[in-house]
Amino acid sequence: AGIGERLASGEWRIDATFLKRAADYEARRSGGVKLTVLSWLSPEAQIERMGETWIDGLSETDAERCIALRKLQMRRQAWLREQDVLQAGQATLSDEQRIRMRALDLKQNADAIAARSNRTAVDLANGDRLHGRLEGHVDLAAGRMAVIGNAKAFALVPWRSALGRQTGRELTLKRTAAGIGWTVGNGRSKGIFR
Repeated sequence: AGIGERLASGEWRIDATFLKRAADYEARRSGGVKLTVLSWLSPEAQIERMGETWIDGLSETDAERCIALRKLQMRRQAWLREQDVLQAGQATLSDEQRIRMRALDLKQNADAIAARSNRTAVDLANGDRLHGRLEGHVDLAAGRMAVIGNAKAFALVPWRSALGRQTGRELTLKRTAAGIGWTVGNGRSKGIFR
């Protein structure tokens, strides 16, 4: 279909637009297939990532069905044991460990952005607002986060595909009990829920 190029070694060469082109092709071919991105990070990048990854969520059944997935899972588990996250005999992360690792990954990325931009990372509490520009996104182990900021502060909020069209535009974020809502400069209101 011309979406990727198969090399003589059996590997595929794809470009940055591969996922969009593949989804468009499949939708045309089958009348509406939806692709879901499990992680924006490569499997190799997830192995030694101090954050909850897609690999951590693999069930034993999933891993047993595919040798490549099993190898990834075993390498990830070995690295987590080296970091003293998993104990001997423990094969999966507990709920508490998952929460702690997601928070650590978010904090590390927010700290890096704060250091680069000389701004303060804010965690929106219920009722808080932040006005700023959608600057782009950052890929965490657990998913993509939008970076919305102004001259003094920024916030990382869960990414949604509708945000991609708003890059560079002014937004106002508001945290409510239901999640994070955002209003684009023209007053349209959208919701971003975890």
